[in-house]
Order: sequence, then C-alpha cells, then structure tokens
Amino acid sequence: FSPDKQEGILQLNSAVDGYYCPLKKGKKIHFQPQRSGNAWLQIAEGEIIIQNATLKNGDGIAISEGKELEITAIQDAKLLAFNLN
Repeated sequence: FSPDKQEGILQLNSAVDGYYCPLKKGKKIHFQPQRSGNAWLQIAEGEIIIQNATLKNGDGIAISEGKELEITAIQDAKLLAFNLN
C-alpha cells in the first residue's frame, strides 16, 4: 500500500508506506524511518534484536526521531515496516 495510486498497490488516504522484509537467521540490516522520522515495526514471525531489545512473533515497536536502527535476526523472521506521516 502507498499514498500514491499505482497498479497493484492498495491506496490509502494517509502518508503511510509499508514494507515486507524477510530476514534469515544471523542477518543484520539497517532501518531508518523516512519523511516525518516516525515508523512502526511489526514482527510477523520469528525473533529479532533491535537496539538491544528482543522482539518476537506479534511484537511491535514505535520508532521516532528518524534514527537509523540496526536489526539482527536471532532466527528466520518476517517483518512489516510502516513509515508514518
């Protein structure tokens, strides 16, 4: 989904972009919120470490101030990231 009308994309009347991110065990990535610097990260499956906090299935975390965060998969994981307005 996206605030921009595109074929195959669910259009929302809000400035939200969503991303799906599968991670293999041991993989590290960096995530930085866009636009307003606010985001929501939802763990759909698996277990991760983000800024020294362990999150697993069903956990979510609000991210503010646009800081870049390191995410490490403790086990295979599926994440949903939402950049918020």
